[in-house]
Amino acid sequence: MLLKDGSLLNDIIQIVSEVTDGIFLGIDKLRLYIVDNDDFNGCFYRSENKIEINKKYATDKSVILHELIHYYENQLEEQFEPFIRELLVLELYNKLLPKIKDLRERIFKHCELYSYAETFKGNGNHGVLFFLKSLDLDIHCGYPLGTVCGYDRDK
Repeated sequence: MLLKDGSLLNDIIQIVSEVTDGIFLGIDKLRLYIVDNDDFNGCFYRSENKIEINKKYATDKSVILHELIHYYENQLEEQFEPFIRELLVLELYNKLLPKIKDLRERIFKHCELYSYAETFKGNGNHGVLFFLKSLDLDIHCGYPLGTVCGYDRDK
């Protein structure tokens, strides 16, 4: 998919770049495919730096953003020491706290072991950094909280 001005992917990359203060790493490595596969809405393959989006969701910005968060986290892990990730968690938490009055409760609910294990079994990492980044993107895009994270996290 080409990054043409006005294309959905270009718009999404601009949003992610803005929201991450320009720390969106290695976009040149990313491969994005629209596929005919009803097993998932979207899927990120770490070892290949590849995202596949089910063709039914090819224009669903929240699904693409969800997978881009996985890609973003993978790039952070490959290029930086672990404390950078921890600092990002703190920064996002502090940024979101004035905007989401029940942020702490949402994080605890997201991390409940039973809920977490059952919801995300086999679906990659959806830890606290992922969750906070998804809430940040929800606010930026004007979505209800939990939309980008998915898995009915807004319920």
